[in-house]
Amino acid sequence: MQFAFDFNDVSKRVIAGQAGRKTRIVPRRKSISQPCLPGLERRGVDSFFLVLGPDEEAAECIRRSVHAELVVRRHLQIWPKKGHLPHISLLGLGAYDGIPRDRVAGVAKIAEGFSHPGFDVSFDTLMRFRRSNAVVLTGGDDGCIRRFRLSLHEALRAGGLRVPGGSSFTPHMTLLYSTSPFEDCRVSAVQWRADKFFLIHSMVGDSKHVVLGRWPLRG
Repeated sequence: MQFAFDFNDVSKRVIAGQAGRKTRIVPRRKSISQPCLPGLERRGVDSFFLVLGPDEEAAECIRRSVHAELVVRRHLQIWPKKGHLPHISLLGLGAYDGIPRDRVAGVAKIAEGFSHPGFDVSFDTLMRFRRSNAVVLTGGDDGCIRRFRLSLHEALRAGGLRVPGGSSFTPHMTLLYSTSPFEDCRVSAVQWRADKFFLIHSMVGDSKHVVLGRWPLRG
């Protein structure tokens, strides 16, 4: 099975890291604002994150590696919706109603000048976060992810952007959400090479991810 990701942004896209790390801004399309009842206005429905993500081949390998445990044994479905980008969230940039153009452009500018070598990612545990009901792939040697996140956070701060980066961070990849009882278990190690990072726009309520920027890891 191949993944089909919907990378078409309805507002503005920042495309970076493909040729000479240049950033291209596509003009924003007009949107139609619909009235809401008092107290029911849309608030913070657009979230933005910096993430690591496997390519389609690696994502398919991950799916196959956990298929027996999650699909066959537990009758759960992995990444059910078109437009979901498998990823490891690193830093949240905030929630907005619409795309914060200046903030996105600021992140893109810093990311273009950021240098860090690629590294291997390995997870070997399936577990559920009780608070969010997220079933995730985690565990393994996550030191490289933590160090990369710290370096990226420091670069953003040095560039004048205030981004939360608390120490309570557990590297993981969300596979699905389930309220069913879930027993944590070990699985064969899932590995891939992290050679790029992304800025994604998460449309809350739609389970849809739009890639606004991507930058290679090198250094």
